[in-house]
Amino acid sequence: MSTAGCHCRRITDDGVESIHPVSALPEISAKFAAIARGELFVAEDVPLLRKDGGLRQVDISGSAVVINGRLCNVGVFHDITGRKLAEQASRASELRLKEAQRIAKVGNWELDLPNGRLLWSDEVFHIFGVDQNLFAPSYEAFLNAIHPDDRDAVDKATTIRWLCIRLMKLLTVCFCPMVASNGSMSAADVLR
Repeated sequence: MSTAGCHCRRITDDGVESIHPVSALPEISAKFAAIARGELFVAEDVPLLRKDGGLRQVDISGSAVVINGRLCNVGVFHDITGRKLAEQASRASELRLKEAQRIAKVGNWELDLPNGRLLWSDEVFHIFGVDQNLFAPSYEAFLNAIHPDDRDAVDKATTIRWLCIRLMKLLTVCFCPMVASNGSMSAADVLR
C-alpha cells in the first residue's frame, strides 16, 4: 500500500489518470514531462486520489530511468497533506486575528531594538495613519510618531523592557523541590 491507498500495479495498469483528478492532469503531465527531461526534480503540491476516494496532497521526487529499454518516470511520493492543512489553519487564524484587530482598533508590533527594525500588524499602520506601502516602520519612526513631551519616557521604558526580556531569555531560574533521603525538603535553583 502507498499514500495513494493502492498498490503500484493500479498505477501501472490504469495510468496516472486513476490517481489524479482529471482537472489537474494537464498540469501534472507537464510536471512529469519536465521530470523526464531532467528540468524538474520535485513536482510540488500534486493532488492525489486515494482508492477510497480521499484526496491527498503530495510532493513527488522523481527522475527518468530506463527499465528494460523503456523510459520510465520513477517517483517517491511524500504526503504533505498534514502540512497543507496546518498552513490553511494558520492562514485562517491570521485572518481572524487581523479582523479582530481591525474591529477592536488594536494592533501588535515586534521590535528588534539592536537593529532598529520594527514589524507592525496591518492595524498599527491604520492606527498611525500611514500607508504600509509607502512607510517602512522603524524604532526611530515609532519614536517620531510619539508626542515630543513623551518620547524620552517611551524610549526609556521600551529599552528597559527589551533588556529585561533579553535577560530573562539568558537566565531562566527554576526552583525545584528536593526531598533528601532523610525526608527533609529543600529547594534548588537551576539555571538553564
